[in-house]
Amino acid sequence: MPEPIKKFIEVFVPGTSCNLKCHYCYLAQSGVSTSQRSHFCFSDEQMRRSIRKERLGGACLFNICADGETMLEPRTMSFIHGLVEEGHYVNIVTNATMTARFDEIISWPEKQRQNIFFVASFHYLELKRLGLLSTYFSNLRRARQAGCSYASFLVQCEEYIEYYSEIKDLFLKELGVLPHIMKYRDDLSSDYHLKTSRSVDEYFDLGIEFFHSKYFEFEKESYEKKIKSFCYAGDWFYYVNLCTGDMQSCYSQPIIGNFFKNPDSPLPVRTVGTHCKVPYCYNGVSRIPLGLVPEYKCGYYWEYHQSNNDKGYSSFSDHYRQATSIKLYETNSPYNSYQMQKANISYTISDYLGTHHPNFLSKIQRIKNRFHNK
Repeated sequence: MPEPIKKFIEVFVPGTSCNLKCHYCYLAQSGVSTSQRSHFCFSDEQMRRSIRKERLGGACLFNICADGETMLEPRTMSFIHGLVEEGHYVNIVTNATMTARFDEIISWPEKQRQNIFFVASFHYLELKRLGLLSTYFSNLRRARQAGCSYASFLVQCEEYIEYYSEIKDLFLKELGVLPHIMKYRDDLSSDYHLKTSRSVDEYFDLGIEFFHSKYFEFEKESYEKKIKSFCYAGDWFYYVNLCTGDMQSCYSQPIIGNFFKNPDSPLPVRTVGTHCKVPYCYNGVSRIPLGLVPEYKCGYYWEYHQSNNDKGYSSFSDHYRQATSIKLYETNSPYNSYQMQKANISYTISDYLGTHHPNFLSKIQRIKNRFHNK
């Protein structure tokens, strides 16, 4: 049986370098260069020491995603290798065209390969323009044959909709399964609204009807619905900058520490509780099914991410499906009512001090580290 997942850690890689130039990419929309390399503040050795299971409480699920193409940067690949060597599970967000990187991962031992899940963005028009469609499908087939898992994701923007029949036939021919659909949202806005002229129901129902994507069904269900129940982000989940080490409880939350600076220190805990700062959990489909909000009842993570067909083929390996058939409230100890109240009060105080007396919290953290290292 796979080792139970104790935490979900989302890792952001700031570099914008990419081998594609998709018109709907938020980098292109904001005018940011797509050739900026990542600059790392810590050595590979220190970064690897920081991800020891002894420190993190057990095996964790890491999601690695760059502003550009995640697998372009060699040091990101080194970090990913360190994660699977340690026994963690890794989602790699990629455009699946970096054949040399796929070759590298496929050469790793089976025990490491089976802990890899490729979140493969499908940029149809750009892949077609560059003649990379066959490369995309070939890399995913080879990865699955090697024991890795994958799922394809297509952003539902208006330019793609006229090609839906063509895309559907292509996937059935090349992989035997359909891609998932992702909403096209405005990441530069404060409310992360859909970028479409269609009504909300019409927009979601179109993708669901055509591709039968449970991922997209969840996105429809959770769209613009603020979660008010207790969330364990900041204890069972963290958002980490791979280059600087800065860590947050979740999106739009303040920096609460550095993941790599003191690799022998325990991770700071600042549970979000009922203090979510975003209008709705816009990436909830990758978090809520893991059990970050125990009151939110839904299926398992793999149910919303795998692609399968009626012939018994699945884009997920049995190993990865079993590994993601868990809820974090089963592998961790949920708070009692007193602990929830305490976490909410602690958050309120920390939030106030962080806003009005920012140096105070850093002094407290230095004192804690000093005592821990004695």
